[in-house]
Amino acid sequence: MERNVWHHNIRKYVILIKAGLIALLIVAGLWCAEYQNRWQSRMDNAQELMQDLRKQDAEALFPKLWQDARCFPVRSSDSTQQNGGTQRENGGSRQSGGTQQENGGLRQRGGSQQNGSLSKSWGFDDGYGEGRSYGGSRRHEGIDIMAVDADAGELEVQSVSDGTVEQMGWLELGGYRVGIRSPGGLYFYYAHLDSYAAGLQKGDTVKAGTLLGYMGDTGYGQEGTRGKFPVHLHFGVYYDKNGEEKTIDPYRLLRCLETKL
Repeated sequence: MERNVWHHNIRKYVILIKAGLIALLIVAGLWCAEYQNRWQSRMDNAQELMQDLRKQDAEALFPKLWQDARCFPVRSSDSTQQNGGTQRENGGSRQSGGTQQENGGLRQRGGSQQNGSLSKSWGFDDGYGEGRSYGGSRRHEGIDIMAVDADAGELEVQSVSDGTVEQMGWLELGGYRVGIRSPGGLYFYYAHLDSYAAGLQKGDTVKAGTLLGYMGDTGYGQEGTRGKFPVHLHFGVYYDKNGEEKTIDPYRLLRCLETKL
């Protein structure tokens, strides 16, 4: 009899302990969720603050930007501007890993839509600071100029400023890219190119309007990866702040340069 009572009490204690543990786990889970939400909110606020600061930096740097940048980074392929004196290579400058080549390694291009008051071959909005997921959570460090009714290789990418070709080649995120260092120390970044202008090399001196390459859809993979996203030019601007490279929002600059077309 006493043994049965003892076993019965033990079972009650076990049930109570289990119930207590379950309640504790529920409370801990709710606390963790709340903590995570608060932490995420703080991170979002911090990222928004950083984005606001970078926009403020863009405003502060705008005089220097306006001094160095003199033309819009995209032009239609039938444009009469040939300040750079380069010729079209039709993809022949594409580095190893390129695909979709025809006719002896040269890709055939079609004509692009004439840019002018009645029609445009591109469009863009202020996507600076938006979230990106490829390669890990990160923020967009530039502006995407999207092709409109134009395929890869149909729109020309030109240098917005005088400067030196500081970087050139493949990046997993940026695809085929070119980086130009301006006389004022700004770094202009052109990414996702379909191909380069004929003869363009690292170390070359360029002028504003020099042909750099052609708008494409390269990147997000090993060298030669194409078609992971719509055809566009990723345009970024970097500057040195106390020895550290920072980005700024180039949207206002692009809108101003667009009025010069």
